[in-house]
Parts: sequence; structure tokens; C-alpha cells
Amino acid sequence: MCFRERRKLLREYARYFINNGISANARHRFAPELIRKAREFGYLHWAREVQSRVKRRDILDVGCGMGLHSIGFVLVGVRSYTGCDPRLQLDSPELTDLRRREKGLADCTLRQVMERLPQVLYVSGTIADLPPARQWDVALLHNTTDI
Repeated sequence: MCFRERRKLLREYARYFINNGISANARHRFAPELIRKAREFGYLHWAREVQSRVKRRDILDVGCGMGLHSIGFVLVGVRSYTGCDPRLQLDSPELTDLRRREKGLADCTLRQVMERLPQVLYVSGTIADLPPARQWDVALLHNTTDI
């Protein structure tokens, strides 16, 4: 990795701590390998675009796709992220690489992302499969054709 790429990655690490605090809990949840993979696969841009609307809020991402958008939202400081999509495969390491427009392998599964980052929840299903009593501050539907 060249110096410029390392510097950009270090900025993402700093963004995590700026938006999530430097508490023992935030340090424990820090997952540099997930941030690196989300950046490599192109999953950080959209969260930055909507940062002012989602920071410190509970987010529902309907039609979240098969990737790591959740990492981008954690970096911008959401309180919680719930991604819902009927195509989600929680135990598969295969994710969509947005930069190359093809499938790629991650170092972990979405289930492992949820274990590492407790503020992240993925639901493999439709909005009817979401927890009934759960409430969110913001619902996002990015490139969603079916709900």
C-alpha cells in the first residue's frame, strides 16, 4: 500500500474515534480490518454524503445490499445501524465490490461484523421481518426497487 493510501486509511481510523469517542467501549469495537475492507470495496462514500442527517441517530437501511455500508455509517457516528435485505447471506464471506462492480471476498462474514460491532444489525428479509417493537430515527432506501 502506498503512502497516500495509508494516509487515507489513517484518516478513516481517526474518523471512527472522532465520531465514536475514545472510550474503552469504542476502543474495544474498533475494527481496522473492517474499515480497510469497506474502503477497499467502496462502501464509505454514501454514509459521508448523508452524515449530517444520520449522526447520533438510529438508522434503518432498507435494501442495504450485500456489502459493508454499515462500516461507513459507524465511521460517521450513528448510534445504531440496521440493514435489511432479502438477499443477505449472513454467513458468506462473499460481498459486492462496488469499485470493481463484481463479487469479492471479505475477511469476515456479515454475522462476524455484527459480533464485532454490536451497534450493527443485519436482517436477511424484508421490512416485515424487522423486530416489531424497534424504532429508528432515519430510514434510508438507496437504489431500492422492492420492499
